[in-house]
Amino acid sequence: MAYKLIDIPNHNLEEIINENIEKSEKILIVVSFIFQKGLGLIIDKLKKFKNPKNITIITSNYLKSTEPNALNKLLELKSLGSSVYLFDSLTSKENFHIKSYSFENTNRNFFSCIIGSSNMSFSAFKLSHELNIEIKDKNFSEEYKQKMLNFLTSPHLLELNEKVINDYEKIYEENN
Repeated sequence: MAYKLIDIPNHNLEEIINENIEKSEKILIVVSFIFQKGLGLIIDKLKKFKNPKNITIITSNYLKSTEPNALNKLLELKSLGSSVYLFDSLTSKENFHIKSYSFENTNRNFFSCIIGSSNMSFSAFKLSHELNIEIKDKNFSEEYKQKMLNFLTSPHLLELNEKVINDYEKIYEENN
């Protein structure tokens, strides 16, 4: 099993993610928090992705941290055909603290899964002391993917749309 330790700030995680986006035919991102500046570091590559229908992103309202502006930006990806969801941690009373990025291209036998401490934020990608591991193994990638895609059957998973964002934004603004 090939792996690489990615320690921030000694590495720029967004560079590794952007390289993996270019090599991939399928992308699965599951992160508890998304901030606009972090999303801004990878959104252009995601928008230019050759098959946006093969992008799935799951984030959450856990701890009321995800920025509504980032969710609005994700609607742009959804309009291109990507699947984008918000796990409703507040209603479910279930913590959602996953931070993972998965990429695959079966034609090129390319599999990469990054799991660690980095949410999608500028700080977590470039500045903070963060620790992630990138595993390039087909079997691990398949196991990870099955575990993460199980969230798609959760009754607490909401397909991202303007109403979901507006409802969350009211709660977010009360918190900040």
